[in-house]
Amino acid sequence: MQHSLVIIGGGYAGTTLVFQLARTPNLRITLIDASPVHLVQAKLHRYLAGDLPFEEVAYDLGRFCTKYGADFVQERVTHVDPLTKHVYTENETFSYDTLVVATGCTSFFPKQIENIHAHTIDVKLPSHLQEAKKRTEALFEDKEHEHTIAIIGGGLSGAEIALELAQKAKRFPHVHIALVEQKPTPLPGMDAHLTKAALKACETLRIKRYHGAFVTAVNDRILRLSDEREVPFSLALFVIGVSPTLPTFTPALPLTPHGLVETDAHYRVRGLESIFALGDIVCSYDANGNQNLPTAQVAKQQAKHVAKTLKALLAKRALPRPKPVINKGVLVDLGGKNAAGLSFGVPLWGKPAYLVKRLVCRLHTRIF
Repeated sequence: MQHSLVIIGGGYAGTTLVFQLARTPNLRITLIDASPVHLVQAKLHRYLAGDLPFEEVAYDLGRFCTKYGADFVQERVTHVDPLTKHVYTENETFSYDTLVVATGCTSFFPKQIENIHAHTIDVKLPSHLQEAKKRTEALFEDKEHEHTIAIIGGGLSGAEIALELAQKAKRFPHVHIALVEQKPTPLPGMDAHLTKAALKACETLRIKRYHGAFVTAVNDRILRLSDEREVPFSLALFVIGVSPTLPTFTPALPLTPHGLVETDAHYRVRGLESIFALGDIVCSYDANGNQNLPTAQVAKQQAKHVAKTLKALLAKRALPRPKPVINKGVLVDLGGKNAAGLSFGVPLWGKPAYLVKRLVCRLHTRIF
């Protein structure tokens, strides 16, 4: 008799799990996601700058699942009943023996910013990403007018988008790039090596930076900041942050005060051994007791451990020993073939860092 595994979410954790469990005997895998594609977050800035086609940023989940003997369902999950072990979508109902919730995070658009609803282009949604690319290209092509593309949010995604577009703008002097980040520097909270490299790149590429204030309103192509400064723009991209997203569970899953799912060392939801939770929605810790950040490498390592756990359960073997997630480092594109990074604590910069980041992206996308 086949064991039914349902995975909600086709992000880094969900796709890694499908790959790791491909064609496991007596296991039927169903992957459910509202989006037809898996977006490679580490490539979004290069797509927006015109360096990559959409097909190298968005990978077809249906084709991916067929390749590894899984079923793909493009639906939005509306409700999960852990007592009857059913997943409900807008049009179908699925029963499961084991459920993996890997729904990740959605972009955060603060409602207190006046008129933000008119500018909520979410570059982490496929259709919005394509619309942002279309609008960006139009500004570069319109050489009869001066244009400013404003990036609001100087974290990893925001900084990489700003720097890649600024690199392109070197060939289009009528386009200017502005970066708005409340903290004193881009890449707030990251290692000083990365922050210093990002600052230098911003200066080299003449990005106009606005620090020490946050956006309060978006009116008449003007960003109004909390310190009363104004930032003119032709296109505004908000990349402020993310928040975990979960379908409705009845009864509800156990959550931390920050809204993350509580799990044991094998990522099984506390009190519900038939449900696993992975990725950005999970509260997990590294070997030093520090909470893991919501990154692709964390999600992938968690998924690999859950794959081993499920294989052991199916074979009625002892569960694998839990291992803390290892932070292998971080790499940041700084525009063109320039990058900076930390790899197992070793600083990298320039073209070597750029090449390492390309290798990391290739290693992830090879499964598609």
